[in-house]
Amino acid sequence: MQMMEKYANNLEELVEEKTQQHMEEKKKADILLYSMMPMLVFKLFSYISTMRNIAYIYHFSGIYFSSFSPRL
Repeated sequence: MQMMEKYANNLEELVEEKTQQHMEEKKKADILLYSMMPMLVFKLFSYISTMRNIAYIYHFSGIYFSSFSPRL
């Protein structure tokens, strides 16, 4: 029983560590995107990042945001 508790605690620590790493990488990606895009486009991209296959057309350009999910 102690071994299972130790294993469960170790998994919780690993999940917390990986979640923290993910959040740090997301912040880095957001900073990079913000430096490359106008604020309006960055906010739009952030807002629709969970949506799929939505195309927005601007005066002289088109931007297509899509997410690709790996097949399981």
